[in-house]
Amino acid sequence: MTYDAVDVADLVQTALLPIQPLAAQRGVRIERAVGPVPVLSADWDALFKIMSNLVGNAVKFSNDGGAVRVLVSYDSSAARLSIVVEDEGVGIEPAHLETIFDRFAQAPREEQGRPTGSGLGLFLVRALSEAMGGSVSVESELGHGSRFTVTVPAQPAECLSE
Repeated sequence: MTYDAVDVADLVQTALLPIQPLAAQRGVRIERAVGPVPVLSADWDALFKIMSNLVGNAVKFSNDGGAVRVLVSYDSSAARLSIVVEDEGVGIEPAHLETIFDRFAQAPREEQGRPTGSGLGLFLVRALSEAMGGSVSVESELGHGSRFTVTVPAQPAECLSE
């Protein structure tokens, strides 16, 4: 991992850019709320990949005309960055919740009703989150959407330069 000073609001904006055309094509609104987050010492590439994979999946599995919410916050007392991505899409079958972070894991096509990718996106999200000392979790209700939460430790960049 390579840690640099990361402006999280800028990172969120940059990560959402490649996903905007698909969202616009499907009429999916991407709403974002970035709380007060200091410039952090973090791995920009890892956070970008986490954000891109989660938001890309949320748009892909959202219903046309739906919404995806990206909520980013920082808990200074615990020195933890939290990234939450919620959608109003198809949701995940309860039987698949335990395996969705496995390499090449995919729900059967007939259950998800959407084109699939390689099955590596969520595996990568978990691997990168854990490599930074954090975690990822999911809550989902079939037919009502999913909520992914990534939490990673992160210090303000100025704390490390003192």
